[in-house]
Amino acid sequence: MARATALLGAACAVALAGCGSSDDGGSSTAAGDGGGAASKTRELVVTSYGGDFERAQKKALFDRFEQETGVRVKLVTMYSADALAKLTAARGNSGIDVVQFSGGQEVQAGDDGLIARIDPADLENVDDVHEKALHEGFAPAFAFDTTGIIYRSDVKQPPTGWASLSDPQYKGRVALPDINTTFAVQTLLKLASLNGGSQDDVKPGFEALGKVVDNSHSVFRDAPTMVQLLSGDEADMAVYDSGYGFLMHQQGIPVDFKIPDEGSYLTKLTMNVVEGSENQEMARKLIDMALDADVQQSFADDAGYGPTNVTARVTGPAARFVATPEQVDELESLDEAFVAKNRPAWTAEWNRTIAK
Repeated sequence: MARATALLGAACAVALAGCGSSDDGGSSTAAGDGGGAASKTRELVVTSYGGDFERAQKKALFDRFEQETGVRVKLVTMYSADALAKLTAARGNSGIDVVQFSGGQEVQAGDDGLIARIDPADLENVDDVHEKALHEGFAPAFAFDTTGIIYRSDVKQPPTGWASLSDPQYKGRVALPDINTTFAVQTLLKLASLNGGSQDDVKPGFEALGKVVDNSHSVFRDAPTMVQLLSGDEADMAVYDSGYGFLMHQQGIPVDFKIPDEGSYLTKLTMNVVEGSENQEMARKLIDMALDADVQQSFADDAGYGPTNVTARVTGPAARFVATPEQVDELESLDEAFVAKNRPAWTAEWNRTIAK
């Protein structure tokens, strides 16, 4: 049976970061000279995702950095794929000092020499960082995001995991992300592994996907459409990430988040020193501060992304959405290079499956 693909709303370029732009035109002004008067660096250019993500990051990190160092942080809204493309084209002359990635692009950027290597000895907070946040030779992740199920908190029976997507009790109430999202790729691979397959053998995943599609309300292409489906009570659940679930909760939409009992995937949010930057020392100081427990706790409380510093404690509403260090231990990471190689073939088969 054919299923409609939801297309309403503008595409959200980076779901992890939400949609929106900087409130202040893309820059922030230093509040004082702190201890940084001796530094020659007066400004750091840092990519940002805009919206609520940027506001939370500014409050937790950038304002403190400016106060303590006297260095102005200039924020430039640029999503991960666009930032990688710019660094690739500019080759050391991008005008960016610190680049943020949220989809594993730091792996390719590191391989291509677009981001600078970092000696862990230069980072005071690295010893408290979870081992899964580490990127050998480069900056550790400053936050974790988790793929799972955002569901309406008034649903009669909360979902337990991936099996819930094809459970008849939720027939017509499941929203599934399209293959243009990382979350759909993760769904496919997890369905494959749970049904006797693997990333090398995704046929069982597509067979299981067919059952999910038959049970679904629709397949959506972007975050705004997903929000519309859940807030309008057209669907009970959707596969997406913990950060967006928290954002919806903060907006008053009655949702909770479930990390599937069968396991799921972890996404790393990273800051990286751009190769060729003339301000690498100060850029490393910013990244080190992003690893601080107090900074990460503040960011988690306001943005809903999990700390990578294992000493940070999230006690507010965000605690219902972020993965604990113990849960992080059990979560998987995508092999981004493998996914990129196979994505065209998977996309073609995915489209055939949802069109049936």
